[in-house]
Amino acid sequence: MRIGGFPAIIPYRNNNRLIQSYYEGLVSSIILKDICYRLKIRDASLLDRLATYLATSIGSVVSAKNIMNVFKHEGFDVSLPTVYGYLRALEDSYFFHRVPRFDIRGKTALRSDEKFYLCDVGFRYAMTSSPVRNYGHILENIVYLELQRRFKKVVIGRIGEREIDFVAESSDGFTYFQVAMSIMDPTTLERELSAFNSIRDAYPRYLITTDRIGSGRNFNGIIQLNAADWLLGIS
Repeated sequence: MRIGGFPAIIPYRNNNRLIQSYYEGLVSSIILKDICYRLKIRDASLLDRLATYLATSIGSVVSAKNIMNVFKHEGFDVSLPTVYGYLRALEDSYFFHRVPRFDIRGKTALRSDEKFYLCDVGFRYAMTSSPVRNYGHILENIVYLELQRRFKKVVIGRIGEREIDFVAESSDGFTYFQVAMSIMDPTTLERELSAFNSIRDAYPRYLITTDRIGSGRNFNGIIQLNAADWLLGIS
């Protein structure tokens, strides 16, 4: 969750300087060489700033218009088409995954307010100096990447005013996932479970947490799973 999953950094897991250098080299290669060269982008600093913004905001809903307003406030002369183009470039390079929202009740895609997840959470370690205030979002990112491996399509679910972290689609239908670092606090448990209440179909529902205590519990059809066991295919 902190240093990412690239095999090359595992021997240096306790050497922050080498880890930082490794990721900075990858970021430079992807942004300055691959993306800018292929798309003939002149303002590499704006693309780098956008990547940093998204890395800091993983797990949060973002929109191109809000990003444009933030950058203009910072002094960048940027238009909405430019933001869209740069977002598409980061997505096409597989540096970030764009995840659209999905209306569970109407089973239709929504066209506003998407989320972006990093191809590996270790990039956040190198790209932003801001401290991690919500490890739940990083866990979300990791779960999303694994869902992408297991299912043919993964989106963010919305039903009314509530949000389901992920709706995964397969040939058997849909599977719903909520992700939380811990649900040991009863208030957090109630909040996470209540997100499922408005769903009227009978597709599987899972609550993934880092808690060992309570793993395997069944809350009226909602199964609690330990994240590490789930990632390893144990549960």
